[in-house]
Amino acid sequence: MIRVAVAWIALMQCSFVIAQPRDEATALLDAVYQATRKLNYSGVFVYQNGTQTESACIVHRVDGSNIQERIEILDGSPREVVRVNDEVRCYSPATMSVRIEKNTGDRPLLPILSGNIKGLTDHYRIRAAGTDRVAGNQCQVLVLEPKDAFRYGHKLWIDVASKMVLKAQTLDAAQLPIEGFSFTHIEIGGAISADRLRSRFTVASREWQVEERNAMAAKAANPAWTLNRPHPDFST
Repeated sequence: MIRVAVAWIALMQCSFVIAQPRDEATALLDAVYQATRKLNYSGVFVYQNGTQTESACIVHRVDGSNIQERIEILDGSPREVVRVNDEVRCYSPATMSVRIEKNTGDRPLLPILSGNIKGLTDHYRIRAAGTDRVAGNQCQVLVLEPKDAFRYGHKLWIDVASKMVLKAQTLDAAQLPIEGFSFTHIEIGGAISADRLRSRFTVASREWQVEERNAMAAKAANPAWTLNRPHPDFST
């Protein structure tokens, strides 16, 4: 569920700029891209889908051209996702298994803009909805309203200082949230030690089952890469 959540967050980052004028969109796209690709951050976020919720803590560090992330699920059975550049390891100690995948870069674990906004302004109107606070940070609230009945609406909370999306909701026709995420705590910037990015689990024992997938197989088999959803994708 969390794997789907973080991929969904990435789509929200694309949504931030889809209905802005082209000159403003270019500047915002660059700002958000810089934030999601070059900022160190750590925090806790909650993902909701209908009546189901799940929380996780994340640590994200950029060191030159190297990107490292660790996501630890805080509810239910212990699970952990660790990324070092294009290698992703998914640990499940309950089943003593670890899945190793190759991420080709177009399906990140956490928000990274795809930059593909062509044609999206045909489908959505955008309006400012004041300001709010999320996880102690001042945010600009934006509402994306679909121009037809075939898409859901979206509401975004954009951190004024860092340009990161700290909260997002998918809205039904009655403007009620049906899916979303929200950071409950986040620290942006500053140094992050290597210890915070290491897995808490070791697979040296023969009891662990290791499954390796190449990038193509992972994208085809894992819904976190494709994000199956009941409504059209933003990239359409």
